[in-house]
Amino acid sequence: MTGQEVQQPLEAARESVAAIQRALTAIARRGRARSRAHAPQLSLVDQSLLDYLHDHPDSRAADIAAHYLLDKSTVSRQLAGLVNAGLVQATDLVDARGKALRLTPSGESVIAESMAAQREALQARLRGWTGEEVRAFARALERFNAD
Repeated sequence: MTGQEVQQPLEAARESVAAIQRALTAIARRGRARSRAHAPQLSLVDQSLLDYLHDHPDSRAADIAAHYLLDKSTVSRQLAGLVNAGLVQATDLVDARGKALRLTPSGESVIAESMAAQREALQARLRGWTGEEVRAFARALERFNAD
């Protein structure tokens, strides 16, 4: 498929693309509000770093920076705050890319509470959807969010 073939359907679907943008913005705002309610001490960036380390234990600041397309020094500063808060710790694994990091038990607890609250809210929003609708939505989001 050429860029021209992809461009034409998107041009025809301009209103749908705008609706998707509005919906994604609303989803992000609700998610941030729920996260603040369960862990008000954490910023959106803090929450994102904890989420990443939950899913990828023994990652390094460079790994996280590459994943989120951020500067490593920015990620390192944020991680230092999480280490000081007792939510993240360095492990004994060290290589040329730096120290490996993982969540502390307190970090695991914070992220588990946040994830449970997010999942509960999502299940409430999907109440009334059929199993096939939920599966189709999941497939579409995975495709949309694929690297």
